[in-house]
Amino acid sequence: MDKSSALVLVGLALSLFLALLTHEQPYTLAYEDVPMGVRCGSDSMGLILSCGDTLLTEPMLSIDKLRVGQIYVYAKQGNSSSLIVHRLIACLDKTCDRLLFKGDNVAVADAVVMRSDVLYHVVGVKYVN
Repeated sequence: MDKSSALVLVGLALSLFLALLTHEQPYTLAYEDVPMGVRCGSDSMGLILSCGDTLLTEPMLSIDKLRVGQIYVYAKQGNSSSLIVHRLIACLDKTCDRLLFKGDNVAVADAVVMRSDVLYHVVGVKYVN
């Protein structure tokens, strides 16, 4: 199994686990026609995303370049079952291994995220309304 397929399977397993834990209507990640629920527990991206929207994503490989300003899905450090959908606001080193993300609707950035925790690049959205 290649790394891309493994990431998709891990993401699917995590998303299914989260869907069972939450009663909120999730965002849906769509990759290769496999929808994956992501808990929509806050309004941190509420300016552009709503619960129930479908996020069109591409899996991120370690060789893929990250771009400041783009939206990504990452696993919360220390809790691989929590997936966060936020915008990349800064690379903290030359190799972009330490990252800062922030929700569009909040003033404070998230804790530092490691590059290895970034799972998907959000390339589009299918809005509910």
